[in-house]
Amino acid sequence: MYESYFSMTAAPFGLNPDPDFYFGSRGHSNALAYLKFGVFQREGFIVVTGEIGTGKTMLVRTLLGALDPDKVVAAQIVSTQLEAGDLLRAVATSFGVSSKGLNKAELIATIEAFLMHLVTQERSALLIVDEAQNLGREAIEELRMLSNFQLGSKALLQSFLVGQPELRVLLADKSMEQFRQRVIASCHLGPMDLAETKAYVLHRLQRVGWDDRPRFEAEAFEQIFKSTGGVPRRINLLCNRLLLAVFLASADGISATMVETTAAELRSEVGGPLQPAALSETEVEPSRAAASKAAADIVAGTMPLVSFAADSRGPILCIAGSRADELRLAPLVRALRAQRVLPSALLVRIGNAQEVAGVGEAFTSLFELDDAVVPVVLEGSAPRERLLEAMQRIQRVVQLYSPSAIAVCGGSEQALAASLIASRHACKLIRIDGGLRSLDLASIEESNGQLMDRLADAIYVSDSTARESLEAENIVKARAHFVGSLQVDTLTLALPNRVSPGYTLQRAALPVESILGKHGFGLVVIRHAQHLDDPRQLTDLLKLLQAISREAPLLWSIEPPTRASIDRHGAGDLLRNAWVSFLPPLGYLEYVGLLFEARFAITDSWDVQEESAAIGVPCLSFGAAGPRRITIDHGSNTYLGQISSRVDRSAWQPILDAPRGGKPPKLWDGSAAERLVEHLASVINVRTAAPIKLAAVPAA
Repeated sequence: MYESYFSMTAAPFGLNPDPDFYFGSRGHSNALAYLKFGVFQREGFIVVTGEIGTGKTMLVRTLLGALDPDKVVAAQIVSTQLEAGDLLRAVATSFGVSSKGLNKAELIATIEAFLMHLVTQERSALLIVDEAQNLGREAIEELRMLSNFQLGSKALLQSFLVGQPELRVLLADKSMEQFRQRVIASCHLGPMDLAETKAYVLHRLQRVGWDDRPRFEAEAFEQIFKSTGGVPRRINLLCNRLLLAVFLASADGISATMVETTAAELRSEVGGPLQPAALSETEVEPSRAAASKAAADIVAGTMPLVSFAADSRGPILCIAGSRADELRLAPLVRALRAQRVLPSALLVRIGNAQEVAGVGEAFTSLFELDDAVVPVVLEGSAPRERLLEAMQRIQRVVQLYSPSAIAVCGGSEQALAASLIASRHACKLIRIDGGLRSLDLASIEESNGQLMDRLADAIYVSDSTARESLEAENIVKARAHFVGSLQVDTLTLALPNRVSPGYTLQRAALPVESILGKHGFGLVVIRHAQHLDDPRQLTDLLKLLQAISREAPLLWSIEPPTRASIDRHGAGDLLRNAWVSFLPPLGYLEYVGLLFEARFAITDSWDVQEESAAIGVPCLSFGAAGPRRITIDHGSNTYLGQISSRVDRSAWQPILDAPRGGKPPKLWDGSAAERLVEHLASVINVRTAAPIKLAAVPAA
């Protein structure tokens, strides 16, 4: 009725859940992250609870809309006092499996056969049970039995239980012990706070083309929150009535008085309060201890929970899941250990033996990390194995140190595991270099990074493009803070301590004078060997290097997986007559020495693109992940795209002829860590930090 009057394309506050209006509040983002995590895991149960109207159905529909039907077959049932036998038939029907005339044993066998068929098609099955608080104990036991179906080591069914708070009470019963051990993650969806309520209202208005008509007074948002308690459905009901009232009155503004009057009218119509009589502290603003208790009501057994005091003064744990992570986190650890206001920091190196070895002793000493490293070795190799093992090991690190906060960067399974642990225990999560997005939509690291950005209490970004990505994904602006590049901090400190290229070449038994001659040399750094498993891509890259080497000698610091790929495909002959010299994997100070003296760099690594831009070295980049955008807009980078035989001389010759120099992006000045630590004081509310003692991490 009022839409055309206000030039809106649709009604902004409909009561039916519409994924087009999904708003990523902190609670909703966390819940959606858990659901996506469950889809990735493909086993066990995810439990999501929340009061009526908090947006549980919206979450489910948003998730379903984002799934690839070629990879995930999703089915949804709404529980209305289903008994065990009825539940099995409902499951079969939801997946499109006929159950007519089948007894229970035949029905179970039919469901199992269907699920096994999906696995042979490399598809997974997802079952979503809505209103799950209405399930009986026998029905829940049937669900648990279905979760036992396996083909080899692969679970055949992943299940989500979505329901009202009564579901938590049901699952906390002693008889549910076996079921609780199958729950891999859980969360409770509470109301939004004042800031999120305002952002929610504006978000829905902007989705329909609102142009500040009608205008909302600042006090109106406070009254909307007060009248609805931050519950989305109540907000929709109230705001829909407000727009109608403004339209009927031919007015153009909404005041706090109008909100209060309209809310009173609604209360009288529905026969009860629009706002819940008493919102618990846990629902409005959960403390660490309360949030931990809420999770403990559901999850038990395999991963015991830790209770955090609200004023925990343990160290800030910085999780490094790779050498690249350590390079970014090292200046933050150093800056935290140099101040006395916030807790100090520990660097948790977690990964395989090579990753835990770190960047090198010289680097560790330079950043004063000698007594600040906690090494944790993982044994698994597959991504899912590493994620589960990492969660178990990080859980134990958290038990030992009771951290004030956990800081993560990158997109590794280890960083995701730490983020989930922090979220589960209501421990502050600090996201370093958030908002970085690539063109590689199939990348697990990309998906992990998006989840971590949504879970974080504070997100520190290195440039404007990262902040734009967060805004496009509706992540609340108040959580994103521009501090600059920590990678450049690392480079800045390393430059005065860099190793001479001549010394590095001598150790590798390479001709120093001819390589470091008047024509200069190019430095090749390939970090992502997986895209060289394709023989065609590998051949095209080697042909490109062969052509460029005719103009200048190339030094290639080659990683073992890349060298193995060249040998496996017999592609080494392409470089036989090229001026390309191999170097073993370098320490960071050796690498910086070469990059600083290089005429140009060739890379698939965002780190190298950043470092090249910071010191003005021309850079030629390629790869599926796309370029580090800021290094093209404000740096010295040229992006080739995917290497192919079509790449000709005109694409790369300008890089060889380009002069050094240029102006680095804003705040890439070597002081990002100091700015970050200064702001962090407003995120972590602690008094006096306790002294840190390194402890042995027990085996998983």
